[in-house]
Amino acid sequence: ENARYKQQSGAELQIQVALTCTTSSIRLTVSDDGEKIAEEQAVQLFAGPVASDSGLGIGLYQAAKQAEMLGYQLALTANKPGDVTFELKTTR
Repeated sequence: ENARYKQQSGAELQIQVALTCTTSSIRLTVSDDGEKIAEEQAVQLFAGPVASDSGLGIGLYQAAKQAEMLGYQLALTANKPGDVTFELKTTR
């Protein structure tokens, strides 16, 4: 949904999704080449709801909490113009 909102701003947006599975881990990454997330928002993404232009900003917070309960970790692993990447990976 976040990527779809970025596309609605009128910019061309490339989205890449990768799934890597090994015998010891699973990793899903989702990247886009759009604008970076403002630093003041980025540090709060998984700590609680973050006000945004497109809504309450609660989706990533909820996803991170659900992932944690199931033995996964959700993180923002890159946040620069042209490379915004989220990663969901196993923690066990």
